[in-house]
Amino acid sequence: YGRSPHVLVKHSPRYAVVSEYLHQSGFRPSYPKGKEWAVLISHDVDWLNHLALPARQLMVKQAKRLLKGQMGEFAKGWQEGKTRRVAEYSLKNLLDAHRERGITSTYFFMALKEGNQDFNYSIDQVKDEIEAVKAEGNEVGLHGGHEAFASPDVLEMEMNELGRHAGTFKGYRNHYLCFDVPHCWSKLAGKGFGYDATFGFAGNPGFRNGMCYPFRPFDLNKKAYVDILEFPLHLMDVSLFHYLGLSPKAAFPLAKQLIEEVRRLNGVFSLLWHNNYLTGEWGRFYLELLDYLVSLNPYISTHTEMM
Repeated sequence: YGRSPHVLVKHSPRYAVVSEYLHQSGFRPSYPKGKEWAVLISHDVDWLNHLALPARQLMVKQAKRLLKGQMGEFAKGWQEGKTRRVAEYSLKNLLDAHRERGITSTYFFMALKEGNQDFNYSIDQVKDEIEAVKAEGNEVGLHGGHEAFASPDVLEMEMNELGRHAGTFKGYRNHYLCFDVPHCWSKLAGKGFGYDATFGFAGNPGFRNGMCYPFRPFDLNKKAYVDILEFPLHLMDVSLFHYLGLSPKAAFPLAKQLIEEVRRLNGVFSLLWHNNYLTGEWGRFYLELLDYLVSLNPYISTHTEMM
């Protein structure tokens, strides 16, 4: 619900055909420091904690361990009743990697309440992370929950919740890339957002509307432009290893193809990498991809700086 299936696209999403037309017509965007193209890196902060097992389930598991005589597991089992941070998901890992490369990026935090679908942390629990992100020149935005894209009331509640610790912010991306075209753009503009970064395919990397340039959406129903900027999303981590089932070795040529397409058209390449995929072979893939991007000398900034 709310996701656009890439199978509906008649042309290959791997080519920015609309931006190609604009480029051939003479369109040449400019970027700071004389750079010829740009990169936006972002992170949806979905998971930071290992959540506690509900009391009822924990008691059942512990009782079974006692009956089986598994005293060692029984003694350790009570830890399952405690919420704990997962070190591998720490934002410090991203901040350290980016600092080494002189990169700033955008972090989209969820602002859910306990009981909401995919709740993992409260805003009160991540105020230190928010401050650490902002202290290094990065940006904080709202990662709307499952219901926010379809409910102005839920959207406003989550906005206010994030604002308690983040202050003012301009950016939005919805969880699971759920989006209702064109109504979400109008809702976001009406709430004062400056940009959205949701517009992409979960199941396939590429160019959802053939664009590698930020754009002002046009509402066909109202026959008017919406007062918000869209930064289309081109590549997401889970698209590679979950939806496409690629290995890191097979994924790198695809990533390079998309990057080269954006670079050729003087566009803005948008990469989403979740904080909980920074270990193992895919963590190494991300760091190699960062090094590759930096070697091509783009302008790398936060979304608000690119507006």
